[in-house]
Amino acid sequence: MKRLSRVLTFLLVCFLCMTACNAEGGGRTQMLYSFESYEEIASIHLAQFIGKASLNEDSDYVSHGKSSLKVEIEEPWLLQNTWTQKNNEASPRLTIDYENYFFSMENVTDTELFGVDVYNESDLPLSVVFWIKDRQGILLSSMAEIAPHVWTEAKFPVNRHAFADRGEEVLSYNFSIVGEGMFSSGTTTVYFDRFYAVKTTDSVVPLIKTGEDLKILDFNSLEDLSWVAAFNDYAPAVNIGYNVDSRYAAEGGSLKLSVLCMPENNILFGLYPNGQRSGVLVVKDGLDAVDFTLLKYSYSPKVSCNFYNNSASAQTVYMEMTDGDGNAAKVKASALAYGWTKISITDFTGIDLSDVATLRIYVDSCYIMEYEEYYVDDIRMEI
Repeated sequence: MKRLSRVLTFLLVCFLCMTACNAEGGGRTQMLYSFESYEEIASIHLAQFIGKASLNEDSDYVSHGKSSLKVEIEEPWLLQNTWTQKNNEASPRLTIDYENYFFSMENVTDTELFGVDVYNESDLPLSVVFWIKDRQGILLSSMAEIAPHVWTEAKFPVNRHAFADRGEEVLSYNFSIVGEGMFSSGTTTVYFDRFYAVKTTDSVVPLIKTGEDLKILDFNSLEDLSWVAAFNDYAPAVNIGYNVDSRYAAEGGSLKLSVLCMPENNILFGLYPNGQRSGVLVVKDGLDAVDFTLLKYSYSPKVSCNFYNNSASAQTVYMEMTDGDGNAAKVKASALAYGWTKISITDFTGIDLSDVATLRIYVDSCYIMEYEEYYVDDIRMEI
């Protein structure tokens, strides 16, 4: 009997270890919502659409366990399809407050990845945008494409370098559901299951600059993605990835920037008076590893990058640097369709180059009507 007890105990320990560890990176997987109870469904807010959410027990639409969340989107709340087909604050979404009677997680600084299983019952491809809002704005925004009539395990990686002094005061976790024509064919039905986070106890290793002093990022290595993060106002979807296609890289690789945008007419109603910027930023500890004071020793200093506009029309692109006091140096350029454009900041008047706080490259997505792709390469100083 004692031997049987020891065997059962051993098996139980093995099971708990298997369920607590992520097979990809060894992190601990924490189940946030398994969608196995009505209490879970009731704790989620439905926003910006007319429809309902319910507990589904049809096994054809369950990826794990015995049930899932069924979301039926009948009409956009604002009755403005051109607004809601793209991701913005008016898009249909599910919101989970950082603390409710079922769930509590305000701090995400120990999180490596979020994931959720999604089933798209419609005949049209959709996108699910996962975004986290904190007290300063959008902390994380990432998009996954959801093909029709199959389960998709949508994964949203977290670059912990990008959090810097943020990530401890999350307000909400959000899933926006967007897609062209999603309201033209009746009710859109989407199922969600197994919303989880992969946690880690590892410390964030400080970034160390190697190579030429004037080189900031050349994207010749996949590890360079640790130095950057998606940048956006409000809630568009911005994905960053690593590109090795030589058509879009001067040498080695480049950064691929994918933007799922919102329509231009939002700005006409004053909802986004500064536009809706979408792009990429160099994370703070990456900036701290670069000696920007080298720019002082030049009569014509520059901070430059190469930008490829992989769309059919010219696009306005901005490059912006600020110091710790908020003083800014900014340049605006027009990136030609299907070509490379060099973008350079040349005037650093008033900037404390020993205390550079942000370096961002972005487009104003109020002027984009489609899902667009861009490439950034060779961020550098020139003296």
